[in-house]
Amino acid sequence: MNHDERPERAMRRIPTTVIPGTAVRRLGVRLLDPTTAVRVDGRVPEPTAYVGDVLLVSGLLGPEFDDRFRSLEEAAKEVGYAVEPVPDDTLLGFARENGILEQLDAVGHTAIRLVATQRNAPPADAWEVLQSARARGVQGVGLAHVMTASGWGDGIGWGDGIG
Repeated sequence: MNHDERPERAMRRIPTTVIPGTAVRRLGVRLLDPTTAVRVDGRVPEPTAYVGDVLLVSGLLGPEFDDRFRSLEEAAKEVGYAVEPVPDDTLLGFARENGILEQLDAVGHTAIRLVATQRNAPPADAWEVLQSARARGVQGVGLAHVMTASGWGDGIGWGDGIG
């Protein structure tokens, strides 16, 4: 191939992502920008919307969860945050009452809230903590993705206005 030839590859269209202002205010939603996102594994992430101060850890509170939680706690500390589990007591109670705790643990997740450890710290960024955790080899942790509805195509979709 010479300098003026391009390799054959499928063209990808990435939709414009619109995050309603109400989601930003109520949930602290952030938009991951692949061009500026911190990366530890060299892979370019896709654009996504996520809750800025929450990570999801595989499993429910218990021995396997505790190991992941401790590793996540160390990773978060590196970038200035503490972590607090946000257990769903109603779901846990239901699972215990019905003898399905083990099955639910295999498919469930526990939310972890990130809390700044220093006064006047910038808002928590779950992506940054997730990358720190991945650099340490922590698995079973992910973003709390946010689904939004917006237009897709070449026309104008609904959002907070026209930019």
